[in-house]
Amino acid sequence: MHRLPAFIIVLFFLVSSSAAGAFTAAATATPRYVEGELLVKYKDEQNINRLHSAAKSRVAKRFQRLHIDHVRLPAGLAVQDAIKEYQKDPNVEYAEPNYIARKSINNPNDPRYLTGDQWGLTNMSAPYAWSLATGGTVTVAVLDTGIYYLHEDLQQNLWVNPGEIAGNGIDDDGDGIIDDVYGANYNQERNPAVTGDPLDDDIADSHGTHVSGIIGGVGNNSLGVSGVNWNVKIMAVKFLHGSNGTGGIPDAIDGILYAVDHGAKVINCSFEIGGYSSSLESAFKYADDHGVLTVSAAGNAHKNNDISSISPASIRTPNNIAVAAVTSGDVLATYSDYGRVTVDLAAPGGDLPQYTTVGVLSTTYSCGASFDWYSMTCPTPIVMGYNYLSGTSMAAPFVAGLAALIWSQNPALTHYQVKGRILNGVDKLADLSNKTITGGRINAYNSLALQGSAELPAIFKVSPYALPPTGGQVTITGVNFGSSVGTAMLDPLPLVISSWTDTAIIATVPDAGSVSGAVQVNGLGSTFPLTIMTQPTVTLIAEPDTGSAPLDVIFTAQASDLDGYIVKYEWDNGLGSFVYDPRVASSALVTYYQPGTYTARVRVTDNSGLTAIGSVQVTVFNSTGGDRRCFIATAAYGSPLAPQVQALREFRDRRLLTTAWGRAFVSFYYRCSPPIAEYIGRHGLARAVVRWALAPVIIGIRYPSLAGAALFILLIAGRVMHLSLRK
Repeated sequence: MHRLPAFIIVLFFLVSSSAAGAFTAAATATPRYVEGELLVKYKDEQNINRLHSAAKSRVAKRFQRLHIDHVRLPAGLAVQDAIKEYQKDPNVEYAEPNYIARKSINNPNDPRYLTGDQWGLTNMSAPYAWSLATGGTVTVAVLDTGIYYLHEDLQQNLWVNPGEIAGNGIDDDGDGIIDDVYGANYNQERNPAVTGDPLDDDIADSHGTHVSGIIGGVGNNSLGVSGVNWNVKIMAVKFLHGSNGTGGIPDAIDGILYAVDHGAKVINCSFEIGGYSSSLESAFKYADDHGVLTVSAAGNAHKNNDISSISPASIRTPNNIAVAAVTSGDVLATYSDYGRVTVDLAAPGGDLPQYTTVGVLSTTYSCGASFDWYSMTCPTPIVMGYNYLSGTSMAAPFVAGLAALIWSQNPALTHYQVKGRILNGVDKLADLSNKTITGGRINAYNSLALQGSAELPAIFKVSPYALPPTGGQVTITGVNFGSSVGTAMLDPLPLVISSWTDTAIIATVPDAGSVSGAVQVNGLGSTFPLTIMTQPTVTLIAEPDTGSAPLDVIFTAQASDLDGYIVKYEWDNGLGSFVYDPRVASSALVTYYQPGTYTARVRVTDNSGLTAIGSVQVTVFNSTGGDRRCFIATAAYGSPLAPQVQALREFRDRRLLTTAWGRAFVSFYYRCSPPIAEYIGRHGLARAVVRWALAPVIIGIRYPSLAGAALFILLIAGRVMHLSLRK
């Protein structure tokens, strides 16, 4: 739900896909047909065999009275291409695919579904999916605020612990919890820390109860709403407590272990933890080792999870699916987190404001007017009902429910294959491009229809997901890659295979002008984005690039990076080594005291660690009367004050060049100084005035308490010099 603390749902689905060459299923619920077959109606029976021979097809069956042939096409000839070839002949009245028939859309009789209030189910093509499966006995654990297990639209679909006898006060199954009939209640802040009563106590919005209704509100029972599954087993694992819905990581870990050990196939995690939890990752790995999927909501702060981690959504174990939220209009919700390489896909999550029909409708309970706000309790019997909420917490259970639906239809699938089915079945949406790995929103019908003798490849992760321009080695993990070596492509560029298994490939991206794109295995199934980073560029400018010693030179680095930003500047004044000073960014001021030709360099580093170097030559001549660019150095040259000018240079470097206004002042000074330096170099009186003014300034810098007096004297000296210049 979109509130604080926010709830995020973690779930890694393993999905399987359709056989290559078995059926064709479009990305939306469009007609399906048998690949490699046509129905052709002809006008003249005498010429029809010639047509089939030209197309190299053969007749499977002839409906002679209708002048229709059922033909099988040669291998490699696509149905649509064959139709075009047949229709070129004037003897063909029509040619069409061998469409696959199915029973009509299976709509439940739940009142709130029939009134159109459950738009999320429609958007994900659940009505078409229900013609293939409506659920079964798959167990989905809801790791949340608990479940109001007395709700009439949930009771039939609750998991019941087969090893526990209700109400006898005995730990019948020996798991250390008494009467854990519907699940368990973990609470490290209470004594005892765990009980067998996971009743939802979230009086603010019934969070766990609402999530459960999305997964498995009883369908076709003429009551309230329908879940993604009409039949399912929902296990209540409570670790979040109260109207704020808070809980500790140890309780979450206990809850995951309980769910896995008691037979859950899917765990829905509608909660979030700021940052990355390695302990939670260990629990997810335990679930993965036992063939259990986890589903995690991406988060509700509209952040890029590629940059800012959040748990459990950012846990990239192969059994986890991170889920963003889309609105009823199929665009990314304004609150939803996203991530091009960390969020797998999106599901219906609702618009804002959430408590209206633009939210997601599901099961809730309430106290009504009798709620005691002082004690935060419900003193009278609770009222069961339905309400709208929005958030990635609502999006995740749509995915968890879909995983259970796929498993009910195909119980032999592995958890990775179920995840593969979900990834391969998405509807691509323009608003999700570069915002999720698949760029799509779940489609239940597509995921259930993708079946056959072979499952399509699905990529879960490519590591690293960014490479330098010279390419490099990547590890591709996923499912259904096949036991024999195939192909892995970065758009049109083939990768060089080093190692190949059904779930992992090690390959090298060659240095051959590679560009960013998507990796795909065997030319089929889901893809994963891979970035080929661009090298930063830098040009170094010196002002001036020639002059007499001591020579002050302002260096300016003009750097750019197409796919990132510059994070560090390192400088070489011409001595042959780079020096990093965090106070110095894209410009630096260097004083050269000795004559010679210097090659100054700057090295820039971008946020990906790539570097570029810019250089420029500076020529310094023997001094013939001071630096004619700096009037102070010109005035002090040849006098006892000359060594003291170094104090001014140190002040410039230490104070002025470390601030934006200071750098602007220094730049302005060196633009205005040359004509003054030229003047005082020819007039002894002007040099004397400046020397007289320099003394208190240097004293003020060396002794800051006298700085005010020194500045006052400098202003007087400037006024005197100005009058002398006018004469």
